[in-house]
Amino acid sequence: MPNSERAEIALLIARGVEIRGRHRMRMTLPWKGPKAGREHDPRIFRWVGLTVRGQRWRVLGVHLPFGKKPKTEALRRIARWLRHSKIPEAALGDYNLFEHVVAQAVEGKVTGYRIDLNAYRNCKLVKKIRLGKHGSDHHAMLYVLEYVDAKGRKHHLTLIAWNVERGHSVADVRAAIEAWRDRYHPDVFALTETYLLHGHLGGLGYQVVQLAPKPKGAKK
Repeated sequence: MPNSERAEIALLIARGVEIRGRHRMRMTLPWKGPKAGREHDPRIFRWVGLTVRGQRWRVLGVHLPFGKKPKTEALRRIARWLRHSKIPEAALGDYNLFEHVVAQAVEGKVTGYRIDLNAYRNCKLVKKIRLGKHGSDHHAMLYVLEYVDAKGRKHHLTLIAWNVERGHSVADVRAAIEAWRDRYHPDVFALTETYLLHGHLGGLGYQVVQLAPKPKGAKK
């Protein structure tokens, strides 16, 4: 049976932020991991529509699969998502590709560190900070985006993206999130490889957007 991807991405949304919609971007192609080579179900990305201090945003959590065809499908869907709206938006996470490749594929602005990236549109980047690995094999990335509305008012969105690494202890992941929460007050955390964290992300002061894992024995 393929490994389920339902709980792989989690978005944590600050309590003061209105969630206007919770959505799935479902891939169609299964993929195989780079180490054991086991087959995984098609990836499921999560995205939300938000109202943050009066301004609407869209945020997509991304983790590209391995394999040329699955990656191409995912990039095509992300590019289409970015072009679909005039609302300021960000598609951030682990792209498993470098910045120049992603920028060319999505035809948009891309920033980040190595393969941990943020593709954004209809806004500009005003801050980027590498926060360290904190026990993961990926650096967490903080981004602050700015949108200027028709009246000249500036609106900001603070995001932290982190591949927590499958198998990373729940206590260590929660401790890192709490530290960044208290220091940077992000509006959104976009977390990847959160398979084992389902049910453990509550109580952090955030609204949790994450699908439940596929029940054992289920075909879909």
